[in-house]
Formats: sequence, structure tokens, C-alpha cells
Amino acid sequence: MERSVKLMCAVWTLILAATWFFLSTWVGAQDNTAAQKLSGTTEKPPFRNISVTQMEEIIRTRLSKREKSLLSLPLKSSPEIEKWAKQQVQDVPDDPVERAKQLHHIIFNRCGPAQRKEIAMLPVTHPLTVQEVYEKSIKRGAEVYGEGRAYLFVVACRALKIDAVAAEVIVDLDGSRMGDDDNFYVCAAIFVGDQVKIVDPAYPDFEATHQDYRLLTDLEATAFHNASKGLRLFDKDDQDETALEYAQIATKLDPNCFLGHIVVGLHYDAIGNLRKAEEAFQTALRLRPKCSFAKIALAGPVGRLKRYDEAVELTRKAFEENPRHIYLRARANFVHGAALFNQGKVEESIKYLEEAVRLNPTNTYYRAILMQVKGM
Repeated sequence: MERSVKLMCAVWTLILAATWFFLSTWVGAQDNTAAQKLSGTTEKPPFRNISVTQMEEIIRTRLSKREKSLLSLPLKSSPEIEKWAKQQVQDVPDDPVERAKQLHHIIFNRCGPAQRKEIAMLPVTHPLTVQEVYEKSIKRGAEVYGEGRAYLFVVACRALKIDAVAAEVIVDLDGSRMGDDDNFYVCAAIFVGDQVKIVDPAYPDFEATHQDYRLLTDLEATAFHNASKGLRLFDKDDQDETALEYAQIATKLDPNCFLGHIVVGLHYDAIGNLRKAEEAFQTALRLRPKCSFAKIALAGPVGRLKRYDEAVELTRKAFEENPRHIYLRARANFVHGAALFNQGKVEESIKYLEEAVRLNPTNTYYRAILMQVKGM
């Protein structure tokens, strides 16, 4: 009996370890909640960005002195960057689309195949600010991934008087829903007359044909960026209080920042505060009801609170809603099997644990729990 109780505790402790790894770049929007359909170029939706004065006031009134010192501003430009942007289009006709295409080519294709053999790549990871991307990618030739390139594109466009903002990808061009796998990211958008064109740093073509997106105000983009910084700190050390601070900065700036609430939940789950973890994951699910990742994350503290039926239902829904992504399917099977085990359904739990190991054979957590359950 004592061995069974210890194993049950171990199962729900290891669920968290299998959860955080798959988060990447994505953000929930605050005022611009209507998702827009994409075809590369489409009619400009109702949208109003926040002014610099408004954003400064929000930062002043919502953040503590400590939080202000931590705050990272991803879209903060500089005279050097603005000068560089103007130099890149000196020989390009005075047309916003042509100039934006030139910037896209330079920023997103800076480290092309021909260069990669010659450049000693620097170990650059996101999230990065505009200034960091400019220094690492443009000036030093390092290959930079993530939303930082999109932010640099936005700032460079603005230097040329091209109206540009960040944009959250909701459904990718191949039909993948962001938040159903390890993709959470933003791209960029420019406004030309009554049209909006989407530009994605993950693709070489100038216009991206994602199926669904949301335009982000600078405040929302800043919230996402800080939540992403918190996630990377949690990645390195799940007990790091600074990770929580960055996530809380995000949710204070934008209460609807989905990623911020996820990171808050992961932190509290890691330190054993299951009630606060559940609250944060529930908030994330209210903001993004179809997100399989949030359902699986929530199943962790729910199961450890011994609400096994609810945990099983959460993982069942996540499994049914996400048949495409192999590692998320593996995690869904693992959490589902753990929940069934804690219901006393050992034989049925083994079936799901075996499927988790089959889908992700290199995951030692899954394999260890399976062996323990089989040995009972």
C-alpha cells in the first residue's frame, strides 16, 4: 500500500516535468479579441494600437519598482536601427510594399544557406528584443529564430513610416492550431491602405497565408515577450522566482496574456502550490478554450488534488482534439494513464502509458513510471 501511494505521488510530480518543455511563443490578446481569417492579404480589420503615452502610463501605474527594473521592451527602437532601416531601402522605389519586402528579405534571410557554411553561428535563443536581434543578427551575422525578427521588422517598417504591428498566429497555414503543440509565436503585419499583409519570420515568402491570426497592440506584444522570458527562466530552473516575476509582469500589463498565466501555473505547480496552479491554468483555458496544452497542464494539479475523474476528462479532450502532434499525444497518453492509475484502473492505465512510451521512446520519465506500474 505504501509503495502504491508513493508511486501515485511520483506520477503526478513527473507530470509537471513533462509539461513545460513544449511551450514556445504565443500570446492572448486583450481588446482585439475577434480572430481574423488570412489569405496573405486581406481587408484591414478594426484595430487601434496603443500610444506611447498610454503604454508609459500603464507601466507606471501597474508595475512595482522591482517589476519596472525587470521589464523588457521588445519593440523599443534606437536611432541606429532607424538609420539602418532607411539605408536598406535607398535604392528601392518609394512604395511601402516594396520597401517592406526588402526589409523582410534582409532580416529574415540574413543567414541564408550560402552564408551558414562561413559564419560561426552564435548560440542565440529567443525571446530577444529588437536591439538584441539587431546586434546579434544584423551586425554579427548570427542566426536568430523566434519573434525577435518579427519585432525588428515592425520597428524597421515604422522607421520608414510604414504602419506595422505584431500579430499572433492562431491557426498556421497547414491547419495547426497554436497551443495544440509546441508552437506559440507571433509574426508581423503591415497596413497598406485598407489592407493588412501578414509577414511571418518562420517562412521565406513575404506574405504568410495562415488560416487565423490576431493583431497585437504594442502592450500585448510586450506582455507576451515578458511571459516568454519567464518561460525560458523556468526552463532553466523551475524554482526560479524571477520566472514568476516576468509572468506576473505580463499578466499585469495584459490580464488576457495567455502565456503569462501558463507560466504562472507552471511555477506554482513546480513549488507545490496546487490551488494557485489550478487557478492560473483555468484562467489560461478561459482565454483559449481549445488549447490542448492548457488542458494537459491543468490535469497535473487536478490529479494531484485527487480529482482523478476530472483529470481523466481533461486529458481525454486534449487527446481527441490533438491527433496531429506526436509529442503532445505522448504527453496526453501519459497524463491520462497516470489519472487512470490513480483511479485504480491499473490494466487500462498501462495501455496508455505504453502508448506514451511508443510515441516518445526517449522520454525516461514515461518509461520509468510504466515499469513501476507494471511491476506492481
